[in-house]
Amino acid sequence: MNAKPEMVELHQSPLLSGDQILRFSTQDVEFSVPLYAVKHVLPLVALQVIPGSPDYLVGLMNFHGTSLPVIDMAIQLGTPQTERYTPDDAIVLCEHGAKQIGILATHITGIESVTEQQLQMQSDARNASPLFLAVINTPQGTSLLLDIEHVAMSVGLGQSSNGHQLNAINVDRAPSGAK
Repeated sequence: MNAKPEMVELHQSPLLSGDQILRFSTQDVEFSVPLYAVKHVLPLVALQVIPGSPDYLVGLMNFHGTSLPVIDMAIQLGTPQTERYTPDDAIVLCEHGAKQIGILATHITGIESVTEQQLQMQSDARNASPLFLAVINTPQGTSLLLDIEHVAMSVGLGQSSNGHQLNAINVDRAPSGAK
């Protein structure tokens, strides 16, 4: 007999017990996103820097003629950038409704199924920051479950289909204050 998986209400996107997440890290901070929100995992490409933008907005990528923001979640949370971005890094392209955003990943940990017991501190995570839905504890470690809708809104940039090729910069971007 198959038991119906229990639904855990997380903001407007329910995560079912047994659903899968993608775990990744940026600057030694572990994150996870529901797998249904992940559209692609791409190699880091040359990005267009936006002068005057927040440090966590690494730049814009051209994805099939659409400019998409790429962010470093660790910097957005106040962790200083200690490592250079390299071609070995990845962009986790996520989607919520019509919004798309790239999240920088220095390491892809893998895909895991989550149980209701592994989803912890939901109200604490939401109270700490609207960017988080919960803390996930698995045998592989603890990660922060991102709310893709709020992450995309926090950037303040919508996607813009302009059809123009973006100017490239070197992805080996030095950490803030590095020479």
